[in-house]
Amino acid sequence: LLSRLVEWLPPVVVSFLLIAACHQHTRTTSFWQDEIFTHLFVTDSFAHMIKANRDTINPNPPLYFVLTWLTVRIFGDSELVLRLTSSIPLCLSAFMMWSILRKRFAYLPCYAALTANYLLGVT
Repeated sequence: LLSRLVEWLPPVVVSFLLIAACHQHTRTTSFWQDEIFTHLFVTDSFAHMIKANRDTINPNPPLYFVLTWLTVRIFGDSELVLRLTSSIPLCLSAFMMWSILRKRFAYLPCYAALTANYLLGVT
């Protein structure tokens, strides 16, 4: 059991660091331009959000806004909530990446790939 827990420690640590970085970034930085547009989209009515998403300027798929709209309705529209809506899928992808890589590669190369992915995702 302990070896199984240690096996999954890297994606747990990466996820924790990503959430901590998101929290720290929220404490020190206000909304950026794209985050302001997201905030405006998801705090409006659902029908208007979908209609506004049909423009040719916005490259994001509607699913992102639908999930963010639901998240805002449940947890509120604070900067942290909006940023966590993007960070949590990245955390899930760390676990998925680890699971896929560990089936084929040794521990150290997987750890290096996960660390590189985290560093690229944070910057």
